[in-house]
Amino acid sequence: ARPALAAQRTAGKGGVRKRAGVAPPRSALQQEQQGSVANAEDLLSPPMRIGHGFDLHRLEPGYKLIIGGLDIPHDRGCVAHSDGDVLLHCVTDAVLGALCLEDIGQLFPDNDPKWK
Repeated sequence: ARPALAAQRTAGKGGVRKRAGVAPPRSALQQEQQGSVANAEDLLSPPMRIGHGFDLHRLEPGYKLIIGGLDIPHDRGCVAHSDGDVLLHCVTDAVLGALCLEDIGQLFPDNDPKWK
């Protein structure tokens, strides 16, 4: 028998019986459930957050078309005060949303000369 199991049981007539006063081992799931129920805050704030992001730009001649950091050869590109990378901006907005922060447009407004 394993040492931990042997320490919790003693031999008796007719086989093995549990030692009085020794609680049976709890499974990892039981321990996890007990811990999560004991803390009411866990019930109110889930362990996972989800964010949603979108970005929209007009396509016009004379601009670069950048998607996911890749410069896509095209006769039109995104009109924007930044690089106009719609994919990276969507992902950024989703992460910011999951963190309950302002979106990328609020953090880097197009009317602030600092971000031109």
